[in-house]
Amino acid sequence: MFNFQVIKPGDFIVHGWSGGVTSEIFLYPEGSDYKKKNFQVRISSAQIKEEGTPYTDFSGFTRFISPIQGQMRIFHTDHHNADLYTYEIDQFDGGWETRSYGLCTDFNLLLSKQWNGKMECITTPSALSLKKDCYHGFFVCDDSKASVSLNDEETREELVLKNRDFLLIESIDGCSVQIKSEKVQKLMYVRFSYRR
Repeated sequence: MFNFQVIKPGDFIVHGWSGGVTSEIFLYPEGSDYKKKNFQVRISSAQIKEEGTPYTDFSGFTRFISPIQGQMRIFHTDHHNADLYTYEIDQFDGGWETRSYGLCTDFNLLLSKQWNGKMECITTPSALSLKKDCYHGFFVCDDSKASVSLNDEETREELVLKNRDFLLIESIDGCSVQIKSEKVQKLMYVRFSYRR
């Protein structure tokens, strides 16, 4: 069994920050507040328009970030630094003092310490078996359309995703997903589950 929703760009909540504009794609639990930092999971995409601006302090969270257009150099004071090319990913503690250089668009996953998770880039065509008791998300990074088939023992769903659509699947008993496109395409894939 699985549940799913497609979150469209028109549904994103847009916030300004000191380095540009961020689009909040998903926030859990429902009714939580990004600014109060009382959420557990946040997925977003930001346009970095000013280099070197300090990142917001998200102590108590693990953060994943990837440039999906352009590239960045990211610096974590007293920790590691990284040169990130398009679709490369950095994972770090949200409480670290962080700055980046490079005007780009990025994709972010924030998880509180009660959650396990991962972020990666996948290339079409792709077929995945989705673990049960886990959330899985797919973000379309460019103008290509992606055809998605969701399957379990009882249900089959056929979807078409467009630029910046985000497909969120709650895999309750496990299911499979096949993603195809007319040309080779990159999608950001996140998965996260509650620590038991």
